[in-house]
Amino acid sequence: YDLKERLFTQTQSLYYQDDVAGIQANIEQSAALGYKLLSTPGHKLNVGGGGTAQYREWDAGDNGTAPYAEIFQDYIWQINPRITLRQDA
Repeated sequence: YDLKERLFTQTQSLYYQDDVAGIQANIEQSAALGYKLLSTPGHKLNVGGGGTAQYREWDAGDNGTAPYAEIFQDYIWQINPRITLRQDA
């Protein structure tokens, strides 16, 4: 969601189970604030940070919740209409 021309927010919800790893339930909710450093027709560069709350039930460890802080960066280079390179960290 764009707050201003260069400032935005993003959220992500995630749920999965993994029988091989012994995870009965993994639930995550993330929220972040980002900034558009570069936005031209061929190049886009965003940076930001946020947090994630996680709940996990699994066989290999303690069940419960955990908070995480995160930073992110993504870069998109559209070389031509058919070729686009994308890098996320």
